[in-house]
Amino acid sequence: MAWTLIGIITVPIILVLLNIAYKNTNRYKNDLFSIETIRGIQEGNDSYDIISLGSSQARYAYDFSNSGLKGANLGATPQTLQLDSFILSNIINKVKPNGIIIISVCLLEFFLNHFKNNLDYDKYIKVLNKTQFRHIGVRNYQKAYLKNLFPLLWCPRGLKFILRDVQPKNIMHVRVNSYDSMDKVNTDADHWISLWNK
Repeated sequence: MAWTLIGIITVPIILVLLNIAYKNTNRYKNDLFSIETIRGIQEGNDSYDIISLGSSQARYAYDFSNSGLKGANLGATPQTLQLDSFILSNIINKVKPNGIIIISVCLLEFFLNHFKNNLDYDKYIKVLNKTQFRHIGVRNYQKAYLKNLFPLLWCPRGLKFILRDVQPKNIMHVRVNSYDSMDKVNTDADHWISLWNK
């Protein structure tokens, strides 16, 4: 009886501690960098001269740090026009009067409104309200909420990253340029052009 009680108390505590440890890994944080940026804007008290929205293309395209303007890059992947509109409605009060709002549209996905059954949407539960979250096509709000709260339960392979983590994904940090030579830029451009031509 005593051992059963100890087990009932100990196992959940261990699971919660492991879950906390996983949420502190680079593996977990790499996927949420952009979402945390958006949430920081929502919860902060700053006002902005310029903000940009869009998918990964927008995320990597804009850097307002040397513009003399207070700017925020809110690009994230995936981010459709529908998500842009919801995010904008949640942070519009953070844009100064006469502020500039840039919404980038990817050429290959011109005016893409939403994806169907995209699991990457679950992370947006951190920045959208319940009604908005359901509008983007995620039917099970409770499941997405639990996945956000206890990600390790849905990704048990994450245990290995607690012991041996990955490097931070520096490409998501605008000030770190992963293209340190024109050869890399040209190679990447050739890769994308070949995909577009298919």
